[in-house]
Amino acid sequence: MIASRARSALRLRAGRLTNWSMDLARRGMNTAALSLGLLRAHDSFDTGSNTACTDFVSWLSREKGARVLEIGTRRTEGGAPTTRRHWAHPSAEYVTSDFMAGLDVDVVADAEKLSEAFESECFDAVIGCSVFEHIRRPWLAAPEIGKVLRPGGKVFIQTHFAFPVHAYPYDYWRFTRQALETLFGPESGFASCESYYEFPAAIVSRELYLSAYGHSFLNVCCVAVKGESKASPAA
Repeated sequence: MIASRARSALRLRAGRLTNWSMDLARRGMNTAALSLGLLRAHDSFDTGSNTACTDFVSWLSREKGARVLEIGTRRTEGGAPTTRRHWAHPSAEYVTSDFMAGLDVDVVADAEKLSEAFESECFDAVIGCSVFEHIRRPWLAAPEIGKVLRPGGKVFIQTHFAFPVHAYPYDYWRFTRQALETLFGPESGFASCESYYEFPAAIVSRELYLSAYGHSFLNVCCVAVKGESKASPAA
């Protein structure tokens, strides 16, 4: 009886050691593969151009007296300010908003209902950084941004393609370039949309050897330009 229990304990311990050793081996192989660049995709892939962002910031910095809205600006407790006020010309009217009141929030407004908080076509630019993944229905937020932008106005969106779960208060979505271009397309009132990926990343699993391959990025961004307003039909 005692001998049987001893053999069972040894088998259990051996199994645990084997699993532990295999886990270490997997981690070691993944680390080695990453350092050797084996997990990088070598085929051609269109990441887009981040000149869309630099061009947007350059344009906004020259727009004297522009009216700018930034959404999702509420500062977390103990956090640093995240607004992009410095992107705008010093004479710009810079309005910050979030669906909750707090630091760095001028107007409490739901991104899915911006037109209820602001007049139509009252902003020259809208900015949303690390916010679209937290919007429950982003397909409603995109046309709402279109409603409050003036014709020819621009929106800059930065969100995540691959990123750890971070709930503030909830983490709903991840996006591709095609997703942003669809959201900020003609159906939402935009005449053009230029997107790009930034910060290449590798995804590695503890369980699967060589799991981080293909194309992955932390962020995906877009700059979209609102088209001309459609004329109302004659009576």
